[in-house]
Amino acid sequence: MKETHTLAGKTVNIFVPDSCDNNLTQVIYLNGGYEDADAIWEMFSYDNIKSALVTIDVTREWNDALTPWEAPRLFKGGEDFGGKAKEYGNLLKGIMLIAEDRIQQMMGILPQHRALSGYSLAGLFAVYSFYKTDVFDRLASMSGSLWFDGFSDFMKENDLKRVPEKVYLSLGDKEKKTRNQRMATVEECTQTAAGIFRDAGSETLFELNAGGHFDDEVERIVKGLRFIAD
Repeated sequence: MKETHTLAGKTVNIFVPDSCDNNLTQVIYLNGGYEDADAIWEMFSYDNIKSALVTIDVTREWNDALTPWEAPRLFKGGEDFGGKAKEYGNLLKGIMLIAEDRIQQMMGILPQHRALSGYSLAGLFAVYSFYKTDVFDRLASMSGSLWFDGFSDFMKENDLKRVPEKVYLSLGDKEKKTRNQRMATVEECTQTAAGIFRDAGSETLFELNAGGHFDDEVERIVKGLRFIAD
């Protein structure tokens, strides 16, 4: 089942299983501009799935809402990064309250656990959020922009607000092969993140997929969702 709402100016899709034997345990939040939300849910859902999925479209604020602090643009003609993740995180909490109220009305049960996920800058935001709030239990960052200026040092120097039970991190195996020196560090930075989560006690999987940053996005997202849903 699916409902689509406009919440805080964002298009929000809420997917719930047709049936889960009254045992819906988790809601997964997926930030991004996912025109492919229906395809993601179709590929992700399976018999007696116990997770709901909520997708939030932040396309218009992509470089601002999902970045932890200001940073210069990556490419000439691009946009600088606005560093408004804290503000968006507060907005997201309000969206979550409404979405979970709808899930309860749709399913007759409220999930007790939450997961946060995202691709690219949304994957960066997902990791950053665990340093700023304790409302999420699991994490999936697919091709996350963990190369972001100063982010590895931030992870090393700060404590998690909550240690996630499960962490999924992935990249394309060609993502580090770029002339952009900042982005070229992405694999090293993602491996650093995986080590931090493992050392903290999270069940952590770091996975390399064939291809570059924009290859097989739906499939990569679904792999992450399935890991944190099991």
